[in-house]
Amino acid sequence: MKDRSLIYLIVVTAFYTLATSATGVFLPNYFLNAGLSVNQVILLFAAVCLVLGIVPFITLKIIPKLFEKLLIIGLLLGMLFFFLLGFVRNPLVLGFVLGLSYAMFWPAFNLLLFRFTGIKKRGLVVSLLYFVVPTVTSIIGPSLGGVFISFLSFNLLFLLAIALLFVAFIFSLRIKYAPAEGGFNIPRSGLLFLFALIIMTNGFGDVTWIAYPLFLHELAGGFLGMGILVSVLSLIFAAISLIAGKISGVEKHRISFAVLAMLMSSIWVISLSLVQTIPQLVGIYVFEGIYGAFSPLVFALYGDFFKRKQHATLVVLWEVFLMFGRLANLIPVGIFINNFNFSSYFLVVGVISLSCPALLLVLKMLHSKGRIRVDTAQK
Repeated sequence: MKDRSLIYLIVVTAFYTLATSATGVFLPNYFLNAGLSVNQVILLFAAVCLVLGIVPFITLKIIPKLFEKLLIIGLLLGMLFFFLLGFVRNPLVLGFVLGLSYAMFWPAFNLLLFRFTGIKKRGLVVSLLYFVVPTVTSIIGPSLGGVFISFLSFNLLFLLAIALLFVAFIFSLRIKYAPAEGGFNIPRSGLLFLFALIIMTNGFGDVTWIAYPLFLHELAGGFLGMGILVSVLSLIFAAISLIAGKISGVEKHRISFAVLAMLMSSIWVISLSLVQTIPQLVGIYVFEGIYGAFSPLVFALYGDFFKRKQHATLVVLWEVFLMFGRLANLIPVGIFINNFNFSSYFLVVGVISLSCPALLLVLKMLHSKGRIRVDTAQK
């Protein structure tokens, strides 16, 4: 049943990411077209980050036995969010509902990933669900979204997203869920603090929430061209992650690949500050492709170095740490994107995000010296 549940989780991931890839890259532009200011869009995503960072703490504390099943509620709330987009313009309401959807779905999803995998296969499975499946759906989704927006309407695109999430919801009912093992159990170690810094700097370096979609729209000159561009970029590197997962099955290599991933991410963001044409964007996408292939290994490492009974708490803390990084990223968004100064924004964020691979090098050094070890009980 566990193997079958993992298959159902893969199907859920496919339909969920198809819905989000068809819509997500267009949402910041949709909000601006609907009359929101850049500051209101920032407020919306700040609400998303706060809810996503706080609510999983509450749910794990109050209902640990139902924690994994909250994935189902997250899908229902995702459908509600797309329904509300048709007539609600309040950024706090939209941000709260979207944040609540993420807060129900992603911690439960991450815990299921940890529970269904041991150390040996975790790199492959995490890469499969975090990059390969989303990248494959991203080949289809953005082009589909661009066609819907250009030839039909945003509202029909949101209806499509609701239908896709409903299919994911049906398959989510077939997954065999279990109570969160260990309840609320924070690891007492300096290693957690190191991972906190790694995850926060990783969250800070994520430019895809607001700035990058607005940048792509300006570069492509419209929604159809933007959707096709994103699909082409996804197609170029769709197969890399599966290879990454296979060659990173041993945890001692995962750290090196994780360092490479975060370094490539920083170089990609810095390179974005120089991009003025679509061919230039395609040229630097090799950095993003390598990052995408290996970046899920940071999450795999996060599970490797702690005990299974702590995984439920760790997936909650993961969202908390990301929240702080993403909220910090909204500061340069407010400074630069209000004036659509993309070049300065990408340069500042990219340079600061170089601290993430540096911190991972510290992790690699500690591991090579034997001062930290993976939990080998996770077979």
